[in-house]
Amino acid sequence: MKRILNRFSIVLLIVLSSLHHITAQCWSTVSAGGNHTLAIKADGSLWSWGENRFFQLGDNTQTERVIPRQIGSGKTWKAIAAGYGFSLALKKDGSLWAWGANSYGQLGLGLTSLGFPISAIVPTQVGNSSDWAEIAVGDQFSLALKTDGTIWIWGNVYNIRNDGNLKGINAIPMMVDPANYWAAIAAGRTRAIAIHKNGTLWAWGGPPIGDGSSYGASGPVLIDTSKNWKSIHAGAVHSLAIKKDGSLWGWGNNIDGEVGDGTWKNKFRVVRIGLEYNWESISADEKKSLAIAKNGTLWAWGLGIGTGLQPGTSTNYPLQVGEETTWKYISAGTDHTMGIKTDGSLWGWGRNLEGQLGIGNKIGQIYPTLIGCTVTNLHEIEAEDFSIVPNPSTDQIRISGKIDGDILLIRITDLLGKTLKQKHIYDSQSIVDISALSKGIYFLIVELNDGKSVVKKIIKL
Repeated sequence: MKRILNRFSIVLLIVLSSLHHITAQCWSTVSAGGNHTLAIKADGSLWSWGENRFFQLGDNTQTERVIPRQIGSGKTWKAIAAGYGFSLALKKDGSLWAWGANSYGQLGLGLTSLGFPISAIVPTQVGNSSDWAEIAVGDQFSLALKTDGTIWIWGNVYNIRNDGNLKGINAIPMMVDPANYWAAIAAGRTRAIAIHKNGTLWAWGGPPIGDGSSYGASGPVLIDTSKNWKSIHAGAVHSLAIKKDGSLWGWGNNIDGEVGDGTWKNKFRVVRIGLEYNWESISADEKKSLAIAKNGTLWAWGLGIGTGLQPGTSTNYPLQVGEETTWKYISAGTDHTMGIKTDGSLWGWGRNLEGQLGIGNKIGQIYPTLIGCTVTNLHEIEAEDFSIVPNPSTDQIRISGKIDGDILLIRITDLLGKTLKQKHIYDSQSIVDISALSKGIYFLIVELNDGKSVVKKIIKL
């Protein structure tokens, strides 16, 4: 018995010490939406989790997911944008796909014969074009950039595009004028931002757009004549931008310090944030802002859940989040934030009432928490009177107990989520042969007919 325990300890130590390494180069990009999250792995596969009332997870159900779940089996996904109850994605072939809430035509799929927006509960292609380059989403509208430099918009565009449509609803993509001049786009709650191909900064939609007035605009308005703008991002009612020299700028609502210029006053023109020239990327939503510096450090300011700062902190200038220097990408959602480090590991923090962090439960996190690369993130969803014995095991395991729901099948996966063995089960007990597996930690997933899963760690000696 002592020898078996020693062997178990060695295996457990080796596997656990390498778990962080296993996540390396796993996640490629992530998008935090209203209460759900989308992500693409390095292999091009698409994943989703969190709220699913409006079918925004794209898995053909309305079941909330507290762990990442792959959408389909394809591995050709390139870009994603999670909105408030709906989702957009681009494939590597340049095609555009949409699913989820569509009351305002924000999916861009057109109208039914009765005049209602066509719905989609799984990824559905928008038109037949294969020249889409970039996507962004507001609360009830979508924005996209084509490879020819044209910007297209659809959904609830009442304040964003003046095309004579009194209802302000476009159920299919419509071109924004002037055409053929754009290099980058971003979308806020009711407004759009774009960088012209000549490097100048433009905005339109709901106020404040940054032109010095308290009014909005129904078409693109030049808000800064500098020709060295590099990247942009729009929060709910404020915006951020970085110039090619690494300087950081902001404008819009600022009563909670979300602009970050050291004041609490709204900014109707673009203003400088600090004096540094070391900013690499930005993200904003609601009343918070986040940025990554060129040295890989993460910074946050404003007010709201998901900043990663000490509870109760409200700041009108950037404060560093932790001491890590390996942050690569950041995405701010309504009340949660997702980030990717240079090793490809995925992290989440903030509100988690719908499981939007993907950590295996619905407990909110103040600070960045590792999601990892596996489909379960090493978190177990417990079931009453459910057991696996023996565990650890050298050859067979017996699964027994009661589960709230009918079992479809049992799967065993590796730490990367790859299915190694599966078996249908028809009663309350089943024996699974694991003798062919190599020594290590695996996941046993019991899939139920209601779309839910019971997850347990198993150890092969």
